Amino acid sequence: MFIGREDELEKIRAAFGKGKAILIYGRRRVGKTSLVLEASKDADLLMITCVDSTLKVNLRYIAAEVARFRGTARREYRDYMDMRDELAEVCRERPTVVAIDEYQYLLKADDSADSFMQHLIDRDLRGTGSTVILLGSSVSMLKSTAEDGSRPLYGRFRHIIHLRPLTFYQCIKFHPGLPKSDALRLYMTVGGIPRYHAEMDGDSYRGIIEGNCISDDWIAEEASFLMKADFPESAKYESMLAAVANGSRNLKAIAEYAGIKEPSCVGMVDKLESNGILTAENPMLGAPKRNQYVIADDLLAFRYQILTQRSSMLSPKDGAYDELYPFITTFLGDRFEIFCRDYVVRNYSTKEVGRWWMDDPKRDIHEEIDVVARISSRRSSVLLLGECKFKEEPMGMGQLNVLIRRAKMFQESNNIRLILFSIGGFEEKLIDYAREAGVMLVGPEELFGDRPAPQIPERFASAPHRPSGSASRCIPERSRNHHPWHTPHCRPGGWCSSRGPPLSPSPGRT
Repeated sequence: MFIGREDELEKIRAAFGKGKAILIYGRRRVGKTSLVLEASKDADLLMITCVDSTLKVNLRYIAAEVARFRGTARREYRDYMDMRDELAEVCRERPTVVAIDEYQYLLKADDSADSFMQHLIDRDLRGTGSTVILLGSSVSMLKSTAEDGSRPLYGRFRHIIHLRPLTFYQCIKFHPGLPKSDALRLYMTVGGIPRYHAEMDGDSYRGIIEGNCISDDWIAEEASFLMKADFPESAKYESMLAAVANGSRNLKAIAEYAGIKEPSCVGMVDKLESNGILTAENPMLGAPKRNQYVIADDLLAFRYQILTQRSSMLSPKDGAYDELYPFITTFLGDRFEIFCRDYVVRNYSTKEVGRWWMDDPKRDIHEEIDVVARISSRRSSVLLLGECKFKEEPMGMGQLNVLIRRAKMFQESNNIRLILFSIGGFEEKLIDYAREAGVMLVGPEELFGDRPAPQIPERFASAPHRPSGSASRCIPERSRNHHPWHTPHCRPGGWCSSRGPPLSPSPGRT
């Protein structure tokens, strides 16, 4: 079953018949080969897959595939020149799509491959109506091939496609019988890799995890394969991912945990970042600028944060999932924050997105805002601040109160709006308040795509107007120090006057 990729299919098919070349690169299993097969259903396709071996072995494999396609005897290629000559003949015979998969292995075997491909594209492909497509899973290597002006293939491609994982809204189509909340849990566990979703069948998230992590260790084996395939010294890189999963999130801490000298660690972190495995969080609003790394790849994050750290719980026994459940819940809560930041980027004109945090161990203070985004709305800049909760019970006023207290630190110099994300929905009191005050609510209907994303309100009122003579229950006396709206007009016993708290609380009042 082929799902999504409409834009990529249109680009590829539009290039057919014009004697052009295309480069497609992306993470392993992301669907590069399937994309070319789908795009070429009505075309003559010569699909060549390279292997991680010597130049001689690859030339032998390529010659065999070309002979099979042409229906002729296999030639003996002495070098890339012989290979290029026969591929040129194929392109001239009739319009053909020549796709070379895992192209990075040709470069690894002999880096002159780019020069011969340049000749094929510049001299032999033009005017033939054929198309050459190079595919590769080494993101950093193929990206350099396309973007480095000193490389032979720079500027030779009609389209350069960095194929990224599918969205949740595409992946959910693989699981028509799975509850949407469980489909989201699965998406945050393995990401948007179509092959994983196609192979992971089940009627519940629990059943899928039990079948692929407890009864079978397929996910752990897949994660190890991914690292070994792209990183020669995979043990060192895996130890760095284990460090991040264990809470060592800055460069110095990662190096110490993994037992790697910090100068060497810098280059290794860069390679993990360029391959989309690690990412540095974006600190906003004056948060500490020292890089804090997280594992960007969902499946690898699950492997090192859950399967590695909790390996003693993975024996196939009754209750194994129940033992893992608290740790999985924490993991999903962290990934949900990333999902919510992506939600903002997808649905609003976002200039920058990240989060804010403040730590003061001496005073035992830790504050954070899960979602911080600068967005454009009605020709003005808006600072969007958000709180995320991945719990089954509805979110109540308490979470909003905490967000308002933290937002007050930035209200003087920013045009602030607040947004709340909750997989369990919201309490009625919060819904009523949000409607009057201009707080944006993103519940299950919005998260699952069943309802459009809320519009940016024109303003946020820190407290809505109430009907004359009405009263509301204020925070009890023992909790007033933690209430963002507690003001002098609160009456003894906790009842507030009809005018309620002011729209602009004093910055110093908590």
